[in-house]
Amino acid sequence: MKRLMKNKFFFVLLMMGGAYLFSTLLIALFFRPVSAGLETFFLAPFTHRLSLGNWLNRATLYMFSGSAVVLAFQGGEFNLGGEGQICLGGLVTVIFFSFWEPVWALGGMALAFLFSALASGLLSALSGVIKNRTGLSEVITTYLLSMGVVVFSRYFITGPFKDETSYLVTTPPIPEAYRLGEILPPSHLNITFFFALLLIVLLHLFLYHHPGGYEWRLCGINSDFAVYCGIDRRAQRIKTLFSSGALNGFTGSILILGTTHRGIQDFFSGYGWNGIAVSLIGGNNPLLLLPSSLFFSHIAQGTEKMEIIGQFPYPLDGFIMGLVFLVVTSGRLGRD
Repeated sequence: MKRLMKNKFFFVLLMMGGAYLFSTLLIALFFRPVSAGLETFFLAPFTHRLSLGNWLNRATLYMFSGSAVVLAFQGGEFNLGGEGQICLGGLVTVIFFSFWEPVWALGGMALAFLFSALASGLLSALSGVIKNRTGLSEVITTYLLSMGVVVFSRYFITGPFKDETSYLVTTPPIPEAYRLGEILPPSHLNITFFFALLLIVLLHLFLYHHPGGYEWRLCGINSDFAVYCGIDRRAQRIKTLFSSGALNGFTGSILILGTTHRGIQDFFSGYGWNGIAVSLIGGNNPLLLLPSSLFFSHIAQGTEKMEIIGQFPYPLDGFIMGLVFLVVTSGRLGRD
């Protein structure tokens, strides 16, 4: 297992194959008829344009949130606050467009992206400041701060910004001028799919072909040696967590502008945690985020369709995420 995990490409194939086999076994045990369940699960994204576009759109969001996790892990930090940071980015976007007059679409979207990334980046960087001053692990603080934001978002959406004209628990919709254009209508797939592809390439080039990326990874490989080489570990920790949080905030803004178009209660649910699974499946390698995101989006979409059509009682994506965590952490324990 340890040798296999060093070859990240084959490890990705192993995880994907194992997850599909595990899913098949669960369907065979709990879904009747089995053939219909397997067809629904495996062909879910390919039945029509809507399904195909939504599959790629979810994978896009996973690529962004997975990139945030890769940045943190490669820098030796553990950002478990992705859910709250994505939530905060989405909330900032909703609040921004509640006051911004629809006069300049591109300028409004650019400012929304900027403010969302900045807010979530600062929230994440706060954990780095706390660790530098008190030694309290960022694993704890990123999670606790994230949960605080989630609680605030529920008050925000059900209270002062609730859309009283809607039967849903939601804020008013953002103006149509600021919604990301759809590539495969009526799905939510939009131009950010290409930005996600560009991001993972740029992230790979930075981490593996740039001096700053070498310092970044060195902090994750051997923190003590990084300090010996003259790297300011305290400043690097804040930089790493800020960058990771900013990407999550950007993801939240994209989620609002391209998918939900409003602040629906718990609109962010799953994207932060699944981003961790996507990163781990890809061995924290930026280029492998593409297949792992497509894979996990397929699992999630197939599960949802089975729950709707066949009343399948189990969320397969949750099982798969648990399986990923078990395999990856056991491999790490084996190395330690």
